[in-house]
Amino acid sequence: MYVQCRMIPMIICFQSVCNAHYPTDLQPFALLDTGTISMASRKALMTLGASIVFTTGMIAFVHKNQEDEREALHQGVVKDMERQERKRLNRVDQEQQIELRKMLEAEAAQDVAKSK
Repeated sequence: MYVQCRMIPMIICFQSVCNAHYPTDLQPFALLDTGTISMASRKALMTLGASIVFTTGMIAFVHKNQEDEREALHQGVVKDMERQERKRLNRVDQEQQIELRKMLEAEAAQDVAKSK
């Protein structure tokens, strides 16, 4: 038979099964006469709660950290592609400047030849 403890409404204890294996003074789910949780159970619940919060926080931190690293890696690829595009455009500009300089030098040479 399942008996719900007064510790946390969501926790269903197997009180009748567990208490059958322990002496009366060592029963893990024993409630005091006043209906409150014993101090040991309260500490155990606080430890369990703290462990759950800590574990959940660590999982969230690691997940967020992985997402940030993945985004940083992706930004590196994007920046690399932009850098390659700028290099290509610079090469095209440089080739145009070289052609323009050759044309201007050729015109200057023709002007010098005409003036002689």
